[in-house]
Amino acid sequence: MLKIENLTVDHGAIRALHGVSFNVEKGQLAAVIGANGAGKTTLLRTLSGLNKASEGQAHWGDLNILHARPEKLVREGISHVSEGKSVIPELTVAENLELGSLWRRNRKESAQTKNEVLELFPRLGERLSQRADTLSGGERQMLAIGRSIMSKPKLLLLD
Repeated sequence: MLKIENLTVDHGAIRALHGVSFNVEKGQLAAVIGANGAGKTTLLRTLSGLNKASEGQAHWGDLNILHARPEKLVREGISHVSEGKSVIPELTVAENLELGSLWRRNRKESAQTKNEVLELFPRLGERLSQRADTLSGGERQMLAIGRSIMSKPKLLLLD
């Protein structure tokens, strides 16, 4: 489903990624492991439309994701949870979760997905009316992942 060929990303004069190639098939789990500064975050940001590639190809099915906007990628089933500040602190847990399903039109399905997220992360269910900035670091990470799951991704990128 995901096919990366010779992906190169430059940040000015610095080459962050050089010639990265790999495939991820449906149902497969894949991990990118490396030291700080190795390009893991750059790779995920590029695959989610936040960074521009200098060279190479990246396809999600038939879609060339290197030329797609982030919102198009979400509609195509790609969701990215970035490291660190992935929740909106001024919003409640419930509001943050709702953001993950804004583009979905089926409210009943969104409510069902929310229930699935709360089953996966029961602590969030106890905190639905609480602002995200009052959560612990671990709870914020649960919320960020939960919000991503709300979009019903086919590919979940976790940084």
